[in-house]
Amino acid sequence: MAQRPEQPVHVLFVYPHVRGVAQPEGAAIAGFAKTAEREYPNLRIRCLEVEQLDWKLISREIWAEERTVRYTGLERLVRTYSEMEGCSRAPDVDTPKPGGVCL
Repeated sequence: MAQRPEQPVHVLFVYPHVRGVAQPEGAAIAGFAKTAEREYPNLRIRCLEVEQLDWKLISREIWAEERTVRYTGLERLVRTYSEMEGCSRAPDVDTPKPGGVCL
């Protein structure tokens, strides 16, 4: 992208999963998409993992806010992170720096 676009560029990457298992090439490209968005802020890459191609389902995801979505049948799954209460820390693990996050 020698010339950076002034308007956002929307990309929807659709890849299959078989019996609940993501195909490694699709997962790799989804990871690359996260990096590409950081390098090129006007890129809006959405990754959609599906069991079968359903154009109605895909068209609903074009403008979705979530970056990565998985459909198992008609069930829409979005990865989220949440803080866990009451977990004990392993004794050999350093604590994150102040304001840091450990996933």
